[in-house]
Amino acid sequence: MRSLRYLPLTAEPRTKFQYCNIMFVTVSHVVESLTGVWMGDFLSEKIWEPLGMKSTASKSLHPYLRL
Repeated sequence: MRSLRYLPLTAEPRTKFQYCNIMFVTVSHVVESLTGVWMGDFLSEKIWEPLGMKSTASKSLHPYLRL
C-alpha cells in the first residue's frame, strides 16, 4: 500500500482527465484494516441493504484479489 505513492504520474496533475482505480484500492484497504470486513461486504451491510438496494452487488473476479 505504501508503495502506491511511488507510482509515476502519466501526466501532470489537473492537466489531463484520466480514470484511475488507485483510490478505490486505497479505501478498500482502509475499510478492511479498520473493520476486518471485505469492502464489498461492508458496502452491502452498511449501505446497500439498509437502502433496500437488492440488485446492487460487488464481487472480485478472483477471491484472492479481495483486499
